Order: sequence, then C-alpha cells, then structure tokens
Amino acid sequence: MALTLVNEKLCDSMATVDCLQQKLENTSRSVHASNDKVMSKTDIAIEIHKTLSAESKRKCNIVITGLPESTNVTNEQAFLTLCEEHFSVKPPFSHLGCRRLGNK
Repeated sequence: MALTLVNEKLCDSMATVDCLQQKLENTSRSVHASNDKVMSKTDIAIEIHKTLSAESKRKCNIVITGLPESTNVTNEQAFLTLCEEHFSVKPPFSHLGCRRLGNK
C-alpha cells in the first residue's frame, strides 16, 4: 500500500514537472518573438528617419522647366540670369551645383 502511494505521488510530480517545462518553453518562445518585433520596429524607425531626411534635403531643390539649352552659357549661369532678371534673387548653389534632368 505504501509503495502504491509513493508511485502515485511520483506520477503527480512528474506530471507537474512536464507542465512547468511546457510553460517555460512557451515563455521562451514568446520572448524570442517579442525580440524579433523589437528588431523590426527598429528597422522601421531607421527607414522612417532615412525617408524624412531625404525629403528635407529635397525641399531645397528647385526645378525649372522650359529653360533653353545653350552651348555658350553654362546651366548655372543661365539659371542665375533667369533668377536675377525675373525674380530679383540670386540664390546660392550647393556644392553639388546645377544639373539638367532628362536627355539633350
């Protein structure tokens, strides 16, 4: 009779250990999943920062259409002449200068 009681308690203890082990594995999986979410949130934050930075750089760009091409005058000089004659402004150029978009 005593041996039967010990066997029952041992079975109960083993079932409890199995249950606790399952809970531990589930908790470990959820921690790994939440770490993956944090990584992806960080990646998203970096992308948003890059996009906003590029957008703020483009805010200073000026696009002019219809400015005739000339072999005698550079694009920078043609743009400055246009600004001085029609807008009474002489804008400063960036270190990248001025360039034409599209084909000649």
